[in-house]
Amino acid sequence: FEVHPEELFTSLGAMKRLLHERGVQRPYLLLSPSAEEDFADFMQSSGEGDEKAHDAVVIGLAPTKFSYEYLNKAFRILSNSTSDSTKPVPLFATHRARYDPKAPAPLLSKVGATAHPPHLAPPILELSNGAFISQTANILNYLAPKLGLDGVTESMTDEDDIAIRSAHVNQLVLTWYARRLQAVKDVPNDTHSLDLNDEAHDVHHPIASRLYYEDQKPESARRAEELRNNRLPKFLAYFALVIRSNDECDGSQGWKYLLGSKMTTADLALFHVVRGLEFAFPRRMAALRQDPAYGEVFAHQDGVQATGPIARYLTCERYTPFSMGIFSDILECFCDLKERSHVVLALSLALPRSPVPRRWLYYEIDLHTPRSALLLYKHLRSKGGAKSTEASWVHAVHSNSWTVDAQILADLLEMLSNVEEVSINIGTTFSPEHSDGIFAIPRPTLKSLSLTFRPYVQEATYYQFLAGAYFDNILSKIASWPSHSQLKHFSIIQTAPPQSFSHFAQPIVFFSLQPLADLARSPALRNTTHFRFNIPGRPIADAIRLPKLSLDAVTLLDLSTTSINPNGISKILLPQFPSLRHLILDECPIVPRSTELTGEYSTLGRLCATSSMDMAREKGKKLKEFAAAQRAAMTVKPPPNATLEKSASAQLSKVKRGRRGLAAPTFSLRDKAGKPESTTLTNSSVGIADAASLALFDKIRILPTQCKLQTICTTVFKTPTQEQVKSWQEEFAVGWMQGSSTLEAVQKRLLSSLTYGIIRLYRFATPEELLQGTKNHASEHPSLEGLVEVTVDGFEACIQTSTRPPRLCFGKMDGVPHAEECGHQIAW
Repeated sequence: FEVHPEELFTSLGAMKRLLHERGVQRPYLLLSPSAEEDFADFMQSSGEGDEKAHDAVVIGLAPTKFSYEYLNKAFRILSNSTSDSTKPVPLFATHRARYDPKAPAPLLSKVGATAHPPHLAPPILELSNGAFISQTANILNYLAPKLGLDGVTESMTDEDDIAIRSAHVNQLVLTWYARRLQAVKDVPNDTHSLDLNDEAHDVHHPIASRLYYEDQKPESARRAEELRNNRLPKFLAYFALVIRSNDECDGSQGWKYLLGSKMTTADLALFHVVRGLEFAFPRRMAALRQDPAYGEVFAHQDGVQATGPIARYLTCERYTPFSMGIFSDILECFCDLKERSHVVLALSLALPRSPVPRRWLYYEIDLHTPRSALLLYKHLRSKGGAKSTEASWVHAVHSNSWTVDAQILADLLEMLSNVEEVSINIGTTFSPEHSDGIFAIPRPTLKSLSLTFRPYVQEATYYQFLAGAYFDNILSKIASWPSHSQLKHFSIIQTAPPQSFSHFAQPIVFFSLQPLADLARSPALRNTTHFRFNIPGRPIADAIRLPKLSLDAVTLLDLSTTSINPNGISKILLPQFPSLRHLILDECPIVPRSTELTGEYSTLGRLCATSSMDMAREKGKKLKEFAAAQRAAMTVKPPPNATLEKSASAQLSKVKRGRRGLAAPTFSLRDKAGKPESTTLTNSSVGIADAASLALFDKIRILPTQCKLQTICTTVFKTPTQEQVKSWQEEFAVGWMQGSSTLEAVQKRLLSSLTYGIIRLYRFATPEELLQGTKNHASEHPSLEGLVEVTVDGFEACIQTSTRPPRLCFGKMDGVPHAEECGHQIAW
């Protein structure tokens, strides 16, 4: 059949289309002459020195263009884009191709028309006079005296001394050429920093550099063991000896140079090689760093890194850190972790012999079937279990199956000690014993934990109730975790039973909510910002109505399906969570089950706006009660260190005078000898010893401030219309503004009293202040702990209020749009 040229879609055609889509107008083409014909409609180069005119570099299979002349120009085009403030110049490749083994080896020898001798490989340095120098050590040896890095000082006047010092510097940075000659001739194999660099390189290519790593894996494993156990200690010991024997450097800066009293190219070479080894062999180098025998080398490493020019270079944009290669750089472009794992799998199948980083296959694991959990468990066991590299790669585990074998999942999670994110669907295959095994040991690296319960069976049964199969211990175990826990997101959900299960009672997951109260006070949740507890019908507010909760950092709270009312929101939730920004109360009975709602959302808005007034009033009441109790205690003035006995008869109410009936006993069954133990009343037990100190409490007032709530998400029993939603949102905003007006009036009265010295004004400490251990005025009395005194000058900063009321969102219901940046959109 006949094929027309315009019907062919080649890599060159795809590249041409891509350049047009990117808006490229003047690409620099490293293509063969025949390939350049396809790009004739683009603006071409005008000659030498026009690097800044190009806006892209395109490279293809063109061996004749892989010479210094063309590659140097391409490099300058790309480097100009990083040095200028303009948009970076992109580099495009038409396709992937291997090198041509039949091509002449010295392709890079065509450096200029008269370059001699030829140059085998980069790096190649072009001098100002047009000459060229290659080989790393040779380039360093040439540049060292020009940059003052040859170790020569002003006191050296003898030419022999200068030549010897330069030779000693070059000795330490010589390339691997001397070691290679040893295989041919009997050349001494001295220890050089670039020898060490080459030893590390040969770990992956012990037989030949042209062979793939997969072709020489057994030899590579043996070479790596030799390097770790023998070669690395030998090299580091040698350089430690060099540093230790340098008497010209006094080490006053905390570390010493290799030669003399100034920086040399040898110091820079050693720094770069050790830095690369720390990247390639992190565990081995970390162990060697702890060995005092090599302390001079690592002190030298840290010292060079902290040197001004080096430190600035390591933080600038031109610095390129060590990486796992081009495949890692490609994968970093995929922000979606699941998409990244799919790309890794595709690359591994398409390029089985390429060094594709497999760790992204393990980074986030989804277990959709019971068999997948079993296969992963067996796989990690075969790799070495908890100590395997594959286990350390696992960042997140999501068990999405309701019928997974609970014991296998528990054993699997036991191997993954460094996991940061865990979500588990807990069905009828789980028992409390399994959960105890998962959470008994603290997980300091865990940042997100989500547990979803579905304890429903096909037939009605009360086995779980009779067996005491409740999961209260999960909360108790987590509550016992230490304060350095990094748990940011914590979620517990009990799913609603299916409609077909409505004929029997809903199973209970937590027998008591007391473990939840213990968890809310636990330091393990000190860093938690997202907290979700969805247990249908349970009165959650009373469980968290406790002093000194650890949930001060919570910004998103989801209590959907629980039992809570507007008073519980304003008097418990908002005061207990000072950092709260988003509150989700889907399917909670905060309004009546009616289609005609009049005033309910206005009342809710007003209560939310004045929630801090109740908390301030309650705190002030407690302080007054404390002062009254102290005054009552001070009326009793026993002798110093004396005790006041309270007899049992004193505690009984006095018998009134009058007729004694037949039922009135003439004796008491109480043992008069068994009097209550005496209570010692001293100044220390009273707490405040004088009336002047008690007067402080009479003058104290607590400043109420507006809560920081931004959104409230809720639902009603029937899907509302757009008009109803808008009406309720406006109603809520009106109620909020009314409550804000009431709050502002109270604040003005307090400011007036504070200005005239009638009261002493305090506010509640912020979560940041509590986290930092701020205890203002605790020296006056512990009852003032957690309070910060407010002055007249600092009053305005304490009452910063938002003119925008929180947004009411009904977006969980079908057909209702979400409010702007509501809790639904930023939650799990």
